[in-house]
Amino acid sequence: MSVYSLRARERPTVSTPVTWEEVRACAEGGDPELLVFTARDVVARVAEQGDLFADARSLVQSLPSLS
Repeated sequence: MSVYSLRARERPTVSTPVTWEEVRACAEGGDPELLVFTARDVVARVAEQGDLFADARSLVQSLPSLS
């Protein structure tokens, strides 16, 4: 699965990054639907919040050697 990809379902929801505040609200409220987004929802979220995945695309990491 990839960020911003539509899921092949009867109701096509979208894989989208969320904030820790949204995760907390979902956990505290016990309502997993708080983290379900349609394509229209995601377009509005990006317009309001920007691309929450943008930093991950440009992040440079040094990984330890596996040998």
